[in-house]
Amino acid sequence: MRPTCQGTGIAQALFAELMRQFRAKGVERVKIVTSERQVRAQNFYAKMGAKRIGSTSIHKEQKDIVFLFENKVT
Repeated sequence: MRPTCQGTGIAQALFAELMRQFRAKGVERVKIVTSERQVRAQNFYAKMGAKRIGSTSIHKEQKDIVFLFENKVT
């Protein structure tokens, strides 16, 4: 996200819409993987309700963090 767009609510709106579309298709859980170095992204996913469930390594010599978002119908 561009620094000028940070803090405007755009990311939250996009994430909420994406989860709404997943829910409409019956998707109840979404795994999200982000680099260990992307602390802002990790904080964002946690703020949106995703839970950190582990780690993996997708790219060579880089640790990645795995989040799970429970996409429950409200």
